[in-house]
Amino acid sequence: MSFIRAEGLSKYYEMGTVTVKALDQVELALEQGSLSVVMGPSGSGKSTLLHLLGGLDRPTQGDICINGQHLNDMDENDLAVFRRETVGFVFQAFNLIQSFTALENIGFPMRFMNVPAKERHEKAMAVMERVGIADRAAHKPAELSGGQQQRVAIARALVNDPTLILADEPTGNLDTASGLSVMETLAELNRDGRTVMVVTHDPRMSQFTDEIIYLLDGKTVSSAAYQDAIQMS
Repeated sequence: MSFIRAEGLSKYYEMGTVTVKALDQVELALEQGSLSVVMGPSGSGKSTLLHLLGGLDRPTQGDICINGQHLNDMDENDLAVFRRETVGFVFQAFNLIQSFTALENIGFPMRFMNVPAKERHEKAMAVMERVGIADRAAHKPAELSGGQQQRVAIARALVNDPTLILADEPTGNLDTASGLSVMETLAELNRDGRTVMVVTHDPRMSQFTDEIIYLLDGKTVSSAAYQDAIQMS
């Protein structure tokens, strides 16, 4: 059985008299330990797909199964537990708390699991070392470069030891060198056994991936169809 399976996955929005199909009958089957990349132009449904798979939103139609767990069958409390225990999120905008140090940002998710302060500190330091920013533990986000902030965000995503990492344009706000470094870090986490899905506009990410999912107008398309559409745009 696939680690990630989506069948007939759709998300529609009503805007006046118009129905906007952000996702339309998407089918996915991804294996555990895979690294997949979702590519598509703005408005193609990439972030919508990530939010649905991460339990941040609910589909209009279709079924989502992650590691044997059917998200459609979960209430809001179940989804919160699923997100906390199974998924690590990495966002383009970092989403760090500006008044917290890097160490405090990383340890913050463990507060919701009632982890004692000493253990939070130890685990946060361990993941900071894992992503190569232990020397920035006492720095606040404004004192860090974009690449360092994204590494803090990745460390925060790792602190609860998720089996699935969902990254939404993780290199979008970074310079070329920092972006490549972040991509290499995600690839290393994948080699450690985690399933990783990355939404990106960055074609360099394809060198790290097992599978590329192309989205156009809310639908999955072939590589050839995607390239033709991009060239015509």
